[in-house]
Amino acid sequence: MCGIAGVVGRPRVPVDPRELGDLVRAMGHRGPDAAGTWERGSTALAHTRLSLVDLSSAGDQPWSEGDDALVFNGELYNFRELRTDLEQKGTSFTSSTDTEVLFALIKLHGLDEALARVRGMFAFAYYDGRSSSTFLCRDRFGIKPLLYAQRPNSIVFASEAKALGTCMELEVDEVYALLSLRTLGDKSLRRTLFKGVHQVQPGEVVELRDGAMVTRRSFAELTDFIDEARYEQLSRATFDDVRDELAALMQASVRSMAAADASLGVFLSGGVDSALITALAARAGREDLRAFTSDVAGPSSEVERARSIANAVGVPISVSRFEPTDWVDDWAKATWHLETPVITNPSAVPFARVAQLAHDEGYKAVLTGEGADELFLGYPRLASQPLERLARAPIAALRKVYGRVPGLLDAVLDERDRRSNDFLRGIAGGFEGTVIERLARDRYDFVPEREARLQAASVVMASTSLQALLQRNDRMGMSASIESRFPFLDERVVAFALNLPVRWKLRRGRRLHDAKHPFVVDKAPVRAVLSDLLGPELAGRRKLGFPTRGLHGVRVDPVAFAGGWAFDTFGAQVGYVDDLRGWDQPYDLSKLMSLEIFGRLFDARQPLDEVERFVRSSVSPLP
Repeated sequence: MCGIAGVVGRPRVPVDPRELGDLVRAMGHRGPDAAGTWERGSTALAHTRLSLVDLSSAGDQPWSEGDDALVFNGELYNFRELRTDLEQKGTSFTSSTDTEVLFALIKLHGLDEALARVRGMFAFAYYDGRSSSTFLCRDRFGIKPLLYAQRPNSIVFASEAKALGTCMELEVDEVYALLSLRTLGDKSLRRTLFKGVHQVQPGEVVELRDGAMVTRRSFAELTDFIDEARYEQLSRATFDDVRDELAALMQASVRSMAAADASLGVFLSGGVDSALITALAARAGREDLRAFTSDVAGPSSEVERARSIANAVGVPISVSRFEPTDWVDDWAKATWHLETPVITNPSAVPFARVAQLAHDEGYKAVLTGEGADELFLGYPRLASQPLERLARAPIAALRKVYGRVPGLLDAVLDERDRRSNDFLRGIAGGFEGTVIERLARDRYDFVPEREARLQAASVVMASTSLQALLQRNDRMGMSASIESRFPFLDERVVAFALNLPVRWKLRRGRRLHDAKHPFVVDKAPVRAVLSDLLGPELAGRRKLGFPTRGLHGVRVDPVAFAGGWAFDTFGAQVGYVDDLRGWDQPYDLSKLMSLEIFGRLFDARQPLDEVERFVRSSVSPLP
């Protein structure tokens, strides 16, 4: 709902008020409704507000009392219950915001207990006057962003890297930026593409004092939700029981996240997950509810599906038309807001236009369906795993035979190449995925090994791949001052999903369903809940994602790279353009153009309009 920032300096090093002003202006799109700053000695906090709860000035931030202060970005979905409890203990309130509730909760019970009790999405900075420490905290799933960087005499933090860039020189990490070509640029829990700029990890507290980081500690891990007793309870249940419990949990989640004093919409792609969110939101009784979707020109457009869902639940729908030329026009702007090359999620480009449409129609917040695929095994790579043992049997036989002859296995199956690629991805990501998988496998030690492997893969995707989607939703939504909310990431829904046996997530079907996992129905309980609401035909639709041709839908002129950022950064030699011109994979050139755009914006610091002109002169959309 906001943008937050701040500076924590060494003792007797005053905060430059111009820096605070620059930080606020850089985050204006995140909070156009109000802005404020707070200073105490060598520490300063800044906030830009997108007002969603208590639209009056009573909810403006920073929130302070005495020597303590808070800047908060996000939503606490249980703040009303927490407020009632605090009032019973004698606390009085001057606003109806969750910010004031969080501040009072920390003051009364301390930071650790407050973090244990809140449910929702958040990133906040709390200055404790007694210890002169500033605590940076981020929610369990990493929904809301928070970055920080060390300077010679201070640490600066903000919701976006471009805000940090107003008071320090952002330096692109050339190695990690290059690895973004392998979709590694936006999946890390801690790294960014800028040297010295770190993320507060999901479920982490970072303590700052006297211009430096003092400690980092985790207050919550995704694996904390894994509970053997809960798993056994769900294992003994029937599928109908599972469906009914999920329906109740999702309805409660949607109702809590639909609470806002500003207008609320829903992003409806036409798929199963957003269809379920839309149907449940319609039942929540919001009269201002409206669906927003993108009509991406081409045969894969889901606009008619989205319209049919909206009509079925009685919700009006607004459509953003996205033409091939729009990709070329918006590519640079999307990169500027995303702060990574547009590679992992090309849907970020049309996503920004849908967000702008919602903003133009007077909306500030939307519900979305992210998280279901990771938690309920909806991705083909997860849903197909039970079939892989059979599918890989011939390859396993080849490995056994050819492995007896040195070099033959690699020559036939590219075995060494495949494993080296896995090693590269591990090194680039600090083996974050490997560590998460190991922790998850240990926590799932009470289930058979094959199931533990699949459940752990789900946890890894919910910890890494989901980060890229959450970054897309946050950055592209906030580019138009739109906040996304995620009912599938309610803590109670996540706990249910992580303790749900695989046999309830993946069920055998009588139809082909999806060629990538034939006769295996993915996200079975999610589909069952939707079937009860809108019928089996819609619930049985296979996953299409958010279809856009993206990088496959353009052709890049190799001459554009001559003397450009990538040319200079990676030490290109004579014949560079000829080599690119002879490359037989246009998609690779499109990815390189994404990297080029990122480098020009954030490393060469070329103005956005200049980079936009460069893209239009160098890229042609395919018909």
